[in-house]
Amino acid sequence: MKIITNKKFLNRKSKSVKFEEGLRIGNTLLNILSDYPDGVGLAAPQIGLLKRVFVIRFKNYEGIFINPGLLYEENSLLSSESCLSFPNKTCNVVRYNKILIMNQIEEFRDATLQLQNQIAIIWQHEFDHLNGITILDKDISDKKGISNDI
Repeated sequence: MKIITNKKFLNRKSKSVKFEEGLRIGNTLLNILSDYPDGVGLAAPQIGLLKRVFVIRFKNYEGIFINPGLLYEENSLLSSESCLSFPNKTCNVVRYNKILIMNQIEEFRDATLQLQNQIAIIWQHEFDHLNGITILDKDISDKKGISNDI
């Protein structure tokens, strides 16, 4: 399946899903992500579905996030990021090293989870996709003298 590269489409907000639909989409996303060895996350909008689902696969961690929410963030940092939707583009984005998130784990049941370091950064990147925000929108490389060399 082809990854969406149309920024206008990717700037649209996603809608909540029922849990079972979210699981199906999540498993599809994990299968597609397997075709991209350098990819660490994939959001439903990147495959043309404006649904609030994304996945992360990084080292020994794998997760499906359904109707997620960001509850708390701390320790801002500058993250150099790429995106499967914008091949060969790297952007400098402000992220947080420690976050508290909410994720749907069953129909009508949410759980909170604390994420740190690289997993937290990847989570924020994918979460932005659900809100119609891309790294191109958040790139600070050309603002206030910051260069791509950071």
